[in-house]
Amino acid sequence: MTRAGRALLTLGTSGTRTYDLAGRCDPAATGITVLTTVRTSPPRLLVYGAIDFAPAVARIGGLLGYHVTVCDAREVFTTQERFPDTQEVVSTGRTDICAASATAARSTAGP
Repeated sequence: MTRAGRALLTLGTSGTRTYDLAGRCDPAATGITVLTTVRTSPPRLLVYGAIDFAPAVARIGGLLGYHVTVCDAREVFTTQERFPDTQEVVSTGRTDICAASATAARSTAGP
């Protein structure tokens, strides 16, 4: 049972498995059915540069379920009003600081 549960965790998907009384996974068994629910954090989208099309990229990322972070050194462009669909707006020129905010295992870098 442990191996099947870990496989679901590795895949990041929830599911059920049915086991016979000997503990073997058998979909036709009438033994016990185990539900494994996997909850993962959303993937990260880092948008470097608050340029003209960055709000559209951030909006699309949010619609696709990403946790969106916009990074730019220019404070006048990095406002929450300009990026209402993002979870984070970071005003810094240091990309290492922006990258440090995305410590999640699944990250994606955008424009």
